[in-house]
Amino acid sequence: PLADRLVKKGVTALVPRGREFDERNMGDRLAVRNLFTDLREQGQVGGGQAAYGERDRQAFANALDRLLTQLMRTR
Repeated sequence: PLADRLVKKGVTALVPRGREFDERNMGDRLAVRNLFTDLREQGQVGGGQAAYGERDRQAFANALDRLLTQLMRTR
């Protein structure tokens, strides 16, 4: 996945719902992703994520602001 390739290059990636992918959590996130992919393929899990809403937009904006602030402080 793209996020995994970015993290391996030292980049922090954000999902549209404001969660961060980084070297500390990438392995766990990939494992969960792969597990749910397998469960969906077997028909054991259906559906998907809830609709993208205002809370998600705000979480993304906050996470992006936090990351940009950190970058500005390190320069």
